[in-house]
Amino acid sequence: MENVFFYSLSFNAKLHKDKKNNPDGSPVSIVVTDEPVEISKAEVFGQVLTYSNKRSLQYGMIPLTLPNGKPIRSHSPIFKKMQEEAGYNAKNGTYKQLGQLLEGWIMDPDRPVLNTETQQPNGMLWCVPA
Repeated sequence: MENVFFYSLSFNAKLHKDKKNNPDGSPVSIVVTDEPVEISKAEVFGQVLTYSNKRSLQYGMIPLTLPNGKPIRSHSPIFKKMQEEAGYNAKNGTYKQLGQLLEGWIMDPDRPVLNTETQQPNGMLWCVPA
C-alpha cells in the first residue's frame, strides 16, 4: 500500500491507567489509514455525533520508539508534545492533522497486527519504512 495517512495516536488504556505497574504508561503507536479520512458531525436526537466519510479503510500501526529502541510511553513528555503537534483536542478526541500524508511509510501486507490476547490478526497491518 503506497501511502499512509495519519488517523490518531493510540495506546492501551488499561496499561496507561495502571500507574503502579506501568509508571511510564503504555507504549504508543500512530494509527494510519490507506486513504485520507474526513470526520463529519451530525446531530441525532439532540446529541452531536461524529462519523467518517469512508466505509472501507485499511488501518495500520506505526509503533513509536526512541533512537535507543525503547518505546515512547503514554505518560512521557515526548508523547504529550506529539499530541500537541498533531492538534489533539481532548474535549472531542479529534486531531487537526487527521488525514495528513505520512511520507516514508507503507503498510506491509505480510505483517498483520495481532490481538494481544488471542494472537489472531485484528485486521490492521504493521507499517514499515518505504
